[in-house]
Amino acid sequence: MDLFYLGIYQGLMIALPTLFLTFLLDLTSISYIYRLFKKRNGKELYINSFYMNIFNHCVLGTLSYTLFTYFFSSHIVKSNYMIIIETCLLLLIQSFGYYFAHILMHTPKLYFIHKFHHQYSDIVVPMAANAVSVYEYILAYMFPFILGIILIGPDRLSLRIAISVVSLANLCIHTPWLSDFSDRYIPDYLVKTSDHLEHHRFTLTKYAAPILNLDYLFKNLFKK
Repeated sequence: MDLFYLGIYQGLMIALPTLFLTFLLDLTSISYIYRLFKKRNGKELYINSFYMNIFNHCVLGTLSYTLFTYFFSSHIVKSNYMIIIETCLLLLIQSFGYYFAHILMHTPKLYFIHKFHHQYSDIVVPMAANAVSVYEYILAYMFPFILGIILIGPDRLSLRIAISVVSLANLCIHTPWLSDFSDRYIPDYLVKTSDHLEHHRFTLTKYAAPILNLDYLFKNLFKK
């Protein structure tokens, strides 16, 4: 298969399972969706989020995966050891890239990029995980991975694993019934669902997502 068309296929094989899992988690969060629908403009918000999920994943995500893997991904067969290293590096770059992009989006001049996502405030549902503006999806969701692809030139398998891990974690931190579970079992150096729900409620706190809790790590790193 031509590498370009392989990229489209692989990109969709990331996008479609992510969408399916989103709908599945929404079904498990139906009580929260019901509460959202009772709010003013809640139904409209959810419907718009549904469309944004499809567009972001199937169009923007797939297209960026296709183009950047075509030009920058490695075509050399790599060992499982290297796949693990590349995956960890991609996850590290994503954590820092998203963190600083997220902080920038909370500045007055750039908040318009992030405003749509924060319409989910006191009630958050899994669909909200990727309910972001086109600008936010490019800046905060895709750019850290694009940077990782350019810097590392990873194997496509490393990239698919890293994207899938981030997608799963992102859905988990937007699934409210996982909050108690995350408090109990997720260590502080990783982002808990309760951490991110707190960010949605108060906005100017806990910017890290969806895996490495850089807020916690920076706070303890510079603690006297």
